[in-house]
Amino acid sequence: MHRGQWVLRGFFLATATLAGAATTASVAGGLTFENVDVEPALTPDKGPKAATNISGISCMPPADGKRTCLVIDDEGRLAQAARLDGARLSGGGKIRILDKSRRDEIIGSEPEKIHCSEEGHQFKDLDGEAVAYDGKDFYVSGSHGCSRNGNEFKPSAFVLARVPKAVVARAQDAGSDPIEDPSIRTTYRLSEALRLAPSVKHFFARDLMETHKVKSDGTKGGGLNIEGLLVADGKLYAGLRGPVVDGQAYVIEVPVDPLFDAANPITDVREHPLALEGRGVRDLAPMPDGRILVLGGPERKQKVGFAFYVVDRTRNWTATRVGVLDDLPAGDTKAEALFVLAREGSRLDVLVMFDGPENGGPRRYTVMLTSSP
Repeated sequence: MHRGQWVLRGFFLATATLAGAATTASVAGGLTFENVDVEPALTPDKGPKAATNISGISCMPPADGKRTCLVIDDEGRLAQAARLDGARLSGGGKIRILDKSRRDEIIGSEPEKIHCSEEGHQFKDLDGEAVAYDGKDFYVSGSHGCSRNGNEFKPSAFVLARVPKAVVARAQDAGSDPIEDPSIRTTYRLSEALRLAPSVKHFFARDLMETHKVKSDGTKGGGLNIEGLLVADGKLYAGLRGPVVDGQAYVIEVPVDPLFDAANPITDVREHPLALEGRGVRDLAPMPDGRILVLGGPERKQKVGFAFYVVDRTRNWTATRVGVLDDLPAGDTKAEALFVLAREGSRLDVLVMFDGPENGGPRRYTVMLTSSP
């Protein structure tokens, strides 16, 4: 058994056996975890091998102890339904998010003012980075940035999709053919909102791995891209991995309805700087008490690890670090997807998935909200 792994009874009672003796184990930062089994696999668009680039997950509330979830990876046009049952995640059917033949149905206009150094306009994959659920619909966001390795402009990466929960529930037990449903809506209009945010608009559609000096005050940062998403109370919150400007990460807030209505102007765009100790936002997840759990990580290749922060939207968005993920799966592993499962007193049960391991290498972490990491 992994030295950082606890076997949980229920959500939170944890014991482990090592060398025949009962003992407890934890990772530095005050976090404990158990691995989550995946069967059947989470697969890329073309399958059948397990996906290794999971980048987002969100789930419905449990029914009979099981959750219906939607999972995205960052190299396809399909999302995958999944079922979470205790310490097991089961891959289900696929949902087509992008359809090249329906490109003219995307709401709004394809971004025109771009600074990606490779200005190809291929409509390819979504570059899906985040999933959110608001109780009625799932939302899937592309990165809204240049490609990380090739610096390419791909208009398909600047799409936000809204998927009714009934479609996701139906996909859970669907066959091998992806569901194509006309109720799924797609829009370019989140790009319009990003270009209205005063502190980050200058970084829109710039190369992600470069440092850009784009303001008269000398502020520098990498290109803008979305990696976190939360939708609540009619508002969409886009968490930016980059830029990190003067040590601050950003969450951009915008009303949801105008994003899917071309006749409704986008005017109420707000930005929330987060002090994540030099980290960018890797994901956002709602907590049961209305606060937000933030997964922070390196903006580019800075030598900073991944960490959890709690943010209160009603109290100036102050970020409090509550845990550090410093015992990651082996290899080039990046924490990418976050979902809060439950809270019991000061204990928070959290699902984390990774880019790198097969099936996202899911883990259930226990985060102690009252302890210092």
